[in-house]
Amino acid sequence: MNYFRQLKMAVLSPGDEAGSALDRNNRIAVFLFAILPGLSPNFNSFILLASMVWGIYCLATGRLVWNLSKSDRLVAIGMSIYPLVMIASIFINPPYSEVPDWIFRLLPFFSVWLILPRMRQSPDGRLVPIFILGAGIGMIVTFLFSLLQIMFLMERAEAGTSNAALLGVIGILFGGIALLNIQSPRSVEQRIAILG
Repeated sequence: MNYFRQLKMAVLSPGDEAGSALDRNNRIAVFLFAILPGLSPNFNSFILLASMVWGIYCLATGRLVWNLSKSDRLVAIGMSIYPLVMIASIFINPPYSEVPDWIFRLLPFFSVWLILPRMRQSPDGRLVPIFILGAGIGMIVTFLFSLLQIMFLMERAEAGTSNAALLGVIGILFGGIALLNIQSPRSVEQRIAILG
């Protein structure tokens, strides 16, 4: 229990350095983003959209400087290619009644333009361990939820994904991320990595 109290402090403590409010918000968003994919992938889209809106607000109020490094721009351009191609295909072969819905669904891909500068406000190396630990905890909770589904509700577990294949992909991806903690100096983090 002492470890989880320390984890709560690591994620939620406001800190006292400059930019600490943005850093705390980043830690909370990263931790939730790592925990939730197997339980509710749609909530991850909500986190991305909320982060994008918050980034726009911070830019407008001057709390955030929009400064992308060369590697940030390459990542953002790469993330933008898919939604731009999809939007172009919607207009080329349109079901016009669904255009706004599809464009809204693709907005999370553009959030990277505002999330990367915001994440740079956190000290180097602070967000990655929180993401890895969140992935482990999220996969443990997802496994327990899937186990209950198999035992009482369904033939194949879907957890919160509504698709067994998607759950498998998410499990492999985030379970692999969780395994990065296998050599952590803390035994609790090692156990979470193995179980995740």
